[in-house]
Amino acid sequence: MSGRRILIADSGETSRKNIERQLARMGHKTFSASDGSGAVRIARTIRPDLVLLDVDLWGQNAYDVAGIIENDSLSLVVFLCSRPTQAFFSRLRESRLRSYLPKPFTAEELQRTVTASLQTGDLMREYQRRISGLEREIENRRILDKAKLSLMESEGLTEEEAYQKLRKKSMDLSLPIHEAAALILSEKS
Repeated sequence: MSGRRILIADSGETSRKNIERQLARMGHKTFSASDGSGAVRIARTIRPDLVLLDVDLWGQNAYDVAGIIENDSLSLVVFLCSRPTQAFFSRLRESRLRSYLPKPFTAEELQRTVTASLQTGDLMREYQRRISGLEREIENRRILDKAKLSLMESEGLTEEEAYQKLRKKSMDLSLPIHEAAALILSEKS
């Protein structure tokens, strides 16, 4: 879990430096920003594994910064908050990770939160990778089915015959079957 890139976005220099030291002791590589636009700029540049974002950040609204970072899939955000209010908890429900670390915090609390958040981020990336793979499979299946139907209608083939024709074209062209199906569909249109 060590060696991860963590962005600390906190307007308080003392607080930011303290967090940087603690994370460095844990073996993480840290980056820092003192305002919202700087946090977004750095997040877009380095795509950190985690962003620790103070809700009282200067410049751009911290919730807007978190929204940009999460919506652009740059990282997950953990809010740092010294006085959580009901409005804060309402905004927290809108974020992807839905986590915060109350200030002040101990090194152990920081370590637990960072470790849990990084594990959650890893799981979310793995699930997203799996979802993307399944979406590709579904799209490939849709193309294959559409090409089979087209062959069945245009050449009077059974479903099995249409599949065998697609399979033969796939092998003849050394292409995956869904790419051969896409070629057949483009030839027919």
